[in-house]
Amino acid sequence: MKRSVSFKLLVCFFLVISFMAGAEPSAFVNDPRDLQLIDLAGVAKYLEKDLDLDKGIVDLIGKEVINSKFRQAGIPDPAKESLSYGIVAREGSTENLSLVFILKGNVDQAKFLKFAEKRYQKYFETLKSQNIIDKEKYSCTINIGEKSARLFPFAFRNSEAVVLSFNDYTLIATVPQGDYSILNDTIAVLEGKVQKNSKQPERFAFLAAFSPIPQEREEILNFENRYEGFAARTKKRFSKIINPQKFEDTVSHENLEKNLKSALSKIERFSYEVSSSRKGEGFAYEINLLFKCSEKKQASKLREMFLEWLLNNSEKNVSTQDLASLRKNKVLVQDNTCIYQIRLGSSDEEQWQFSSTLISLMFQDRRFHSIFKG
Repeated sequence: MKRSVSFKLLVCFFLVISFMAGAEPSAFVNDPRDLQLIDLAGVAKYLEKDLDLDKGIVDLIGKEVINSKFRQAGIPDPAKESLSYGIVAREGSTENLSLVFILKGNVDQAKFLKFAEKRYQKYFETLKSQNIIDKEKYSCTINIGEKSARLFPFAFRNSEAVVLSFNDYTLIATVPQGDYSILNDTIAVLEGKVQKNSKQPERFAFLAAFSPIPQEREEILNFENRYEGFAARTKKRFSKIINPQKFEDTVSHENLEKNLKSALSKIERFSYEVSSSRKGEGFAYEINLLFKCSEKKQASKLREMFLEWLLNNSEKNVSTQDLASLRKNKVLVQDNTCIYQIRLGSSDEEQWQFSSTLISLMFQDRRFHSIFKG
């Protein structure tokens, strides 16, 4: 069975990773006039050294396989070719996130669209196989700002994912259905029709929230466990592991995930707050993931599960640097809300290391590997 998860939860996760590409300027802005694209060469070279040469993690999938999949998706190697990015995120109704991810570089649009279409179709195949939906939706081509764009309707909500390109820009957006104002404003800035601001503000922030609907709760529950027979291979392939014995028992981790999925499927509301603030010569980041529960007792239980998850993954870390990154995560309870906090300083190295830690955890999971096989 293929995997599935709420698109908005994925957006949140990739936002956390994307913000770690460099400390200056701010990786995301609220107004496209404040955009200053960040070169990905620095973080790409850091991750190549840390994940491949130091940890040996990429051997689990194969360096050539990984490179091949990215090239098949039309994405160049930022360590070898110029590739920069930026994010514009606006607050409107919290249920309707308007966000644009901008790539500048030699992205092969045809290959990228083919990749996006394939993942979109597989997503609906998964939903149908799990009897979550009866009828799938289909992508279509529309015009936005006199430019051809590919539109991917969300499965359950009145929102859309949009991909469009012009010159050497590729824009990937999630917007309320039919509202393309953030794309039009961003295009105007990138084309030079609207002047950019000379200096970024001292702080950026946005909030997004949604209450899971029944189909999304079912998605969370059906997000399968994939640990069987994998830990031994992981233990043997990693170049350095602090606690190799912690890779022996996969049952406890699998049970923990099942319990977490069950608890998350019952939350009343999920929100994420992201902010960046100028600290010295860079920008520091704060990310809060808020899980509103029906009562404080449920929020406290969820906190215990997150703390157990943190402990489990801290014990399975691959390096002392990974351990330090995980220990900066905090889990709190305020009334009936469980809050997962991530705080990152303004240095490149701290932010890049956090990216490496997240990817290290992903490489230990078969679900992530299936992306490179499909």
